Amino acid sequence: MATLTCNACNKEFIDDSEQKLHYKSDWHRYNLKRKEIWGEQGQAALEKASICLLNCGPTGSETLKNLVLGGVGSITVIDGSKVELGDLGNNFLVDESSIGQSKAKCVCASLQELNDAVKAKFIEEYPETLIETNPSFFSQFTLVIATQLVEDSMIKLDRICREANVMLIFARSYALTGFVCISLKEHTVIESKPDHFLDDLRLNNPWPELRRVCRYRLLEEEFNSPIQPELQKYLTDEDYRYIRSLPSVVETSDAMDDQKRHKILMVSDFFYPNFGGVENHIYYLSQCLLKLSHKVVVLTHAYGNRSGVRYMTGGLKVYYIPWKPFLMQSTLPTFYGTLPIMRMILIREKITLVHGHQAFSTLCHEALMHACTMGYKVVFTDHSLYGFADVGSIHMNKVLQFTLADVSQAICVSHTSKENTVLRSGLPLEKVFVIPNAVDTAMFRPAPEKLSQDEIVIVVISRLVYRKGADLLVEVIPEVCRLFPNDLVRFIVGGDGPKRVRLEEMREKNSLQDRVEMLGAVPHARIQSVLISGHIFLNSSLTEAFCIAILEAASCGLLTVSTRVGGVPEVLPDDMIVLAEPNPSDMVRAITKAISILPKIDPQVMHLRMKKLYSWHDVAKRTEIVYDRALGCPNQNLIDRLSRYLPCGSWAGKLFCLVMIIDFLFCRLLQLWQPTEDIEEAPDFSLPNSQCPEFKEGGSLRSRRVSS
Repeated sequence: MATLTCNACNKEFIDDSEQKLHYKSDWHRYNLKRKEIWGEQGQAALEKASICLLNCGPTGSETLKNLVLGGVGSITVIDGSKVELGDLGNNFLVDESSIGQSKAKCVCASLQELNDAVKAKFIEEYPETLIETNPSFFSQFTLVIATQLVEDSMIKLDRICREANVMLIFARSYALTGFVCISLKEHTVIESKPDHFLDDLRLNNPWPELRRVCRYRLLEEEFNSPIQPELQKYLTDEDYRYIRSLPSVVETSDAMDDQKRHKILMVSDFFYPNFGGVENHIYYLSQCLLKLSHKVVVLTHAYGNRSGVRYMTGGLKVYYIPWKPFLMQSTLPTFYGTLPIMRMILIREKITLVHGHQAFSTLCHEALMHACTMGYKVVFTDHSLYGFADVGSIHMNKVLQFTLADVSQAICVSHTSKENTVLRSGLPLEKVFVIPNAVDTAMFRPAPEKLSQDEIVIVVISRLVYRKGADLLVEVIPEVCRLFPNDLVRFIVGGDGPKRVRLEEMREKNSLQDRVEMLGAVPHARIQSVLISGHIFLNSSLTEAFCIAILEAASCGLLTVSTRVGGVPEVLPDDMIVLAEPNPSDMVRAITKAISILPKIDPQVMHLRMKKLYSWHDVAKRTEIVYDRALGCPNQNLIDRLSRYLPCGSWAGKLFCLVMIIDFLFCRLLQLWQPTEDIEEAPDFSLPNSQCPEFKEGGSLRSRRVSS
């Protein structure tokens, strides 16, 4: 009696040797791959589908072959012709023994051999005859595929299928050319792929006012401007009057004293539409500072065709300057090439303080240098840890020493990061503040019901690179699977990178296809749905300044197992995380310990604790204090500033001084060429209180283009 099964292929096995042999087969790998592509819902719909093929020539046979391999529910082949000698050269589903036999019968038998789970039958009759004599026959199918039909028969079949609400595809091929036509009634498709428990809030029947606004927004995006005369011809008079009646942006309220209201320019190479820890930090911090009535403008490089000025949620203004990324999303260093455009933005937006993010951002370093030359106060936030011995770290440390020599204040995301930054840059301790990252607890929520612990699911979501410990995973996963046999433990690995190949090889070598699921790159919007499908989150990083991924996992109610590196021990309380040394044996021990204490973990309680521990509003208020300290620093003339660069090294110090002198002279030249009073200041705009949405952590990263 069969007791072992494969859920991916719906097969049963007598013993485990037969099961292991099946897991190594191409058929099993194909089934795993197809489920990764269209998901569980798509596969379920395919398995319920009933397909009818009219004329099984080469086009129809090839189409039906792909559906049969995909696991379609049932097929019916209709063809009244016989196999001829010419069919052997263009239809691989027939052979010499088929000559003279029914083509429908031979093709149906060959398709059945490809997947015996599919119900297959054939009818020896010409499709044209069936269309004329028995039109109700087609109402039993989900989809009808008609190939090589004449126009008169196609028109009749289309009428029959539309009345029966059956989808219809016409295909006709002529050697290397042909056409495909899909015929079905107008309908609404809402496919949310609910791998999580969040409600689908999309509207399939919006009210008229919403339709008008949406039509206008699409036109505004296309024409790159607000309502203008050329847009009016695309709108009805009623639509135009309604949109003109909507409240527009108004000048910012003077509720906050101008002396207390900061006008901040956030600068980094890393920002939306790119996703990552730095990008999220800048976005959420900016949104909360806007809520505190400060003005925030973001400066980053162009991403693809995204350049110019954009507005994001809450009225956040973003300058995408026309600089293209050179390496790892960082722009090519130009030293002075960005000075004219940065000077223009600083003056136009009446900026009072510049805040740069990430040591690896070239744009950040250049912005801080130019801002200091122009007399602005600058703040720098370091999001990473760097070493001291390798060539790359030595170079980066020297650049950081140059940039931070004249910085007003600095921020680090952990105490370990602060020590690292102070050692690398030589900054005085009193100038460096520690403000941790936060988590969007509104977005990262646990599942409504606690998961069963009959099978423990360990989730890994990370870039699969050396720095993130992908090589550690290659050794840890097989050992954990060996310690916990009988499918007690399963792994879900999300992420992509050069080390993914090693993980795939490990899975094949140890026959762990059924226990290790590789998701590939996971979009940021799907991370929560992946996390809530597991019990334990595994972080194997070899270096981390903070690790936001741990916060996101804990907010979803997962117990965390992590390497004891960098600032990770500072992130969570001891009862929410199990730490291990970055070696395979200790990682396995930590996972074993986490599984033993898992019954004590309550995801909902953990989520509530995370809401109290981490808040972006708290981060913004603490950052506001740093801004106040920076603006309180005394102004420095050029001679005083140069004295800070000389101690940076016997040769480097003199080189840094030369760079700053040239920057100073270039700035003065620009002042003569285009005086400050000739640069038009941009008016301060923000959404009125009635329009500005209450910022919730998890606000959408949605932007729209406006004229500048």
